[in-house]
Amino acid sequence: MRIFAICILLLTVREGQSLASLAVDTPAPIVVAISPPVISTSPSGAYTVSWSGDLKDPVLEVMQQDGGVMRLHYPPLALAREHLGLANFHQRRLRWVDDRYLIGTFSGDGLSIIDAKRKTFEVNHVFETLVENPRYGEWCAIKLRPVPRHGPWNPLNHKDTLLLVSLPENGRSFFQSLSLNALVVTPPRYSRSGQRIGLFALRDGKVLFIEVGRKPLRVIATEKAKIPPPKDPSNITNALIKRLEEYVRRLR
Repeated sequence: MRIFAICILLLTVREGQSLASLAVDTPAPIVVAISPPVISTSPSGAYTVSWSGDLKDPVLEVMQQDGGVMRLHYPPLALAREHLGLANFHQRRLRWVDDRYLIGTFSGDGLSIIDAKRKTFEVNHVFETLVENPRYGEWCAIKLRPVPRHGPWNPLNHKDTLLLVSLPENGRSFFQSLSLNALVVTPPRYSRSGQRIGLFALRDGKVLFIEVGRKPLRVIATEKAKIPPPKDPSNITNALIKRLEEYVRRLR
């Protein structure tokens, strides 16, 4: 009798319809649309960058004044954590440089560079810290620190990498990197001329003031700072920042 009843039920199911669909309606996925779209046009009107679609799969496109649209893709990254993504594009501070490059900064440590002429997404990264050069089209950053898979992260064993992110030269933007062999305990600071970079770093329990030159990227000088090592290297205090500014004033 039970087998007969199951056969009757199967005969009532319409072609292409599953038994599960008769009992439970599958909810439609929630899609948060981008409204209104973010649109930024270069000062001369030659290029327009638009951000639309939905937050799960946003679309970033470059449109030329004389026609033509191209969708932008992310630059390749070794670590997914370093990717700034696109869902926060509407929260970025956008500005145009040279009527060609759309610069976006986010939350103090995120940077994106779009080359509208080449229609390429040159930079879309998150950094540990990020500081803009007051005189040149570049940023000094500390590379995002890794998160250990097993056990707590010990900052005293970490060696930071300083990055110099420049606006494209010869059609391509580029990163310069410099291993500092120490743990950076303050955001980098540019000198008044923009030619030198200064920072405090912790090595072997001592605080060092490191002077860095930008072209080529290199360590110019290292000296022991006359300050005690911080109890918590991840806690950047105002007093430490003020002492760094005193040291940076000496740089040309």
